[in-house]
Amino acid sequence: MPTSPQSVHNLRRQWKPHQERLATIHTEHPTAIRFHRACSWMSEVEQLDPVRHADQILLHQWIAFNALYGQWDQDALEPAADRRSWQAFLGKIHTLDRSSQLVSVLKDHKPLVLCILEDEYLNQYFWQDPSAKSAGRARTGRHKAQSWYVEGRWLNILEQLVTRNYLLRCQLTHGAATCGQPPEPHHLETLPHHDGLAAARHPSSLDRPRLRRRLGANVLSTSDAEFA
Repeated sequence: MPTSPQSVHNLRRQWKPHQERLATIHTEHPTAIRFHRACSWMSEVEQLDPVRHADQILLHQWIAFNALYGQWDQDALEPAADRRSWQAFLGKIHTLDRSSQLVSVLKDHKPLVLCILEDEYLNQYFWQDPSAKSAGRARTGRHKAQSWYVEGRWLNILEQLVTRNYLLRCQLTHGAATCGQPPEPHHLETLPHHDGLAAARHPSSLDRPRLRRRLGANVLSTSDAEFA
């Protein structure tokens, strides 16, 4: 049976023993603060309509995710590189996931995962030179992911999946989309390469945006070359 997303209330209840343990170490333990901040944003997600507020939900989910993975660069005295931070975070979570919750989610939502990974509009390589040839090349992500499922390369799948959502998040936060509306067709050709992701919001891409946003924030590493 497919896994169902847990409510924030249930997550807080399951977290309580860990929170109490951390409190014995420090009354304001950083991990406890991170979890609290993440839950505060996910609580807002539960109040939003998944159809009318898809963009807001994605942004709220990413902020919650960012609250968990964000790191500080002590040498540069500034936030550590975003992508490097969440890659490291995913690796740690994958290692610690002894109950294989991540694997279960990826298996249960395999059709959706493959749909996202084959979508050329969510592939950075497509926007380096948008064309029918590039689109066909980008869509091979589905076939590579299918082989990864067989081989059990779960971290590869997870990283590529988050990378696609990251591009969509960048489209929204960098002003490459109109609030509540898809971009006009004649605007698409003028968008910068990575911001050209706005094309994925156009009706010509069918209902895939709604599907891909269901995963929210739930990836570029050495495996990226395999998608090139």
